[in-house]
Amino acid sequence: MAAALIDVALLTGLAVILGLIVGRDSVGRSSSTAPSIWVSLSVFGVTISGLWLLVYWALVLLYYFALEATIGQTVGKRLLGLRLSTVDGGRPSTSAIAERTLLRALVSLAVVLTAVVALFAFSAVSVESVRSYRGNGVSFDYPGSWRELEVRSLGSVGDLDDLWSVAMGVGGLNAVKVNAYRMRTAVTTDNLDAATAEVEAAVRRGYAQVGGAVNTGPEQITVGRKPGVQFHSTRSVEGVAVERTDVFFFDGTTEYQIACQTDQEKAAEIGQGCDQILRSFTLDPVYTVETSQLSTGPMPSQELSGGPMASQELLWLATIGALHKEIDDNFGTPGFDSEYYQSDIASLTSALRTCSRELAPSVPPNARLQPVHDLIKQACQQHDKGVECLSTAVKEWNQPTFTEQRFGELLDCGLAAHQAGSKLLTNAEVKGHEITETVPR
Repeated sequence: MAAALIDVALLTGLAVILGLIVGRDSVGRSSSTAPSIWVSLSVFGVTISGLWLLVYWALVLLYYFALEATIGQTVGKRLLGLRLSTVDGGRPSTSAIAERTLLRALVSLAVVLTAVVALFAFSAVSVESVRSYRGNGVSFDYPGSWRELEVRSLGSVGDLDDLWSVAMGVGGLNAVKVNAYRMRTAVTTDNLDAATAEVEAAVRRGYAQVGGAVNTGPEQITVGRKPGVQFHSTRSVEGVAVERTDVFFFDGTTEYQIACQTDQEKAAEIGQGCDQILRSFTLDPVYTVETSQLSTGPMPSQELSGGPMASQELLWLATIGALHKEIDDNFGTPGFDSEYYQSDIASLTSALRTCSRELAPSVPPNARLQPVHDLIKQACQQHDKGVECLSTAVKEWNQPTFTEQRFGELLDCGLAAHQAGSKLLTNAEVKGHEITETVPR
């Protein structure tokens, strides 16, 4: 064993030398891409790939065959005074040494293939085990095997003003929908019981109207450090019996609803995903209650009277900075070099979508802030280009034809689009500051 370790150390040194001559630095963004598993070897920060990897393995086999066939010893065996011999103490034939070398090659190949299969099996389970949603002033995790779905009604309760909705799941009847509503009165500890009673009445009335039933609830629950209640119900959707959990919690005049709906077949998966969303749900501290209520529809225009900035205008400008920071925080330092995994690329894609999803639709309160909004729209166009590149990388990731070069091109495209959009958002913030400074105080 000691002799084998000495030989391995020598061959590792050979790999490093060869890598320094013909390889490349492996501590880079592309060293972790899936395609490189098949065609590269990374040792002490250098990588040998392609034909040079074949050359290296040929040198390894030649090392063992040449030394054992000529002097009966590798360097490790010689240092420890060992020598190959037959059962009767004779010297093995060249053909026996060749068979021994071939066997060594087959064993090494089997070990490598086993490791690759295990790595891909692990990746299929763990690389996308968790995805994250960040937007609309909230964040939460959900299963990596899920996808964002087109928002369709899972049923709502009460007569509230919709703010935003997102949905994710496996499709069909099996989904979790997150809604935010604007209430007419803020919920505090003083009126929490009254608000709970109103929600309960609305929930029971809503299920009665569709022939469903509330089985349990209201049960007290805390989500994102905010007080709330949950209900467990059953109903029929398109002739299929479904189970549903509705969770309501409050932040000032904003009411959040998380509706988890599943049929019997997917009950365990949707239940676990629903619990994951509830546990990880966080309200962004940058967002105030008023920020989350910022309308994305047309706002009443104010005449350019040359008066001071209104609170609505200042709030709109502050939202730009908050969302800009939220996007950039996902990318770290511009131009940094790091390893990327499929789940990382998916997160970056989601971050870039924030621009078109939240910033672009939020129209300015009046015409004097229109130049700011024009810059925002230009920024979102750049970010949309990045979304296209990065989402393509996610889609092609596990395809056999997805090469390291292809990944690098798509990643460069996404990062460049982010930087271009970020500069335009910075220009928008500067323009907003300039406008603020030119109006009377």
